[in-house]
Amino acid sequence: MTYDYVTIERTEPVATVTFDRKKNLNAFDSKLILELTDVARHFQEDLDVRALVLTGSRNYFSAGADLEDLGTHNALGDVARRESFYRGERLCEA
Repeated sequence: MTYDYVTIERTEPVATVTFDRKKNLNAFDSKLILELTDVARHFQEDLDVRALVLTGSRNYFSAGADLEDLGTHNALGDVARRESFYRGERLCEA
C-alpha cells in the first residue's frame, strides 16, 4: 500500500514506521491517523516482524493534534463528527 505521510522500512525482525507530514511539526490530522491505523492493522497479521519502531521525521516526533484539522469537524454532520473523533481511539487499539 502507498501512503502520503508514512514510510515503512523493514529489516526483519524489525520494522520502522516513520511519519512525516512535512509541516505543522507532524501534528496528527485525520489522514495521518487513518494511515497509521492501516499500517498498525497490517502488522497485526505480519508474523515476520517481531518489533515495530514508530518515529516521527526530522528532529521531532509530533506536536500532537492538528488544531486546524479539528476545526473542520464543526462542518461535519453528527455521525461523521463522531466517526472522526473516534479515529484516534481506533489507532491506539490497532
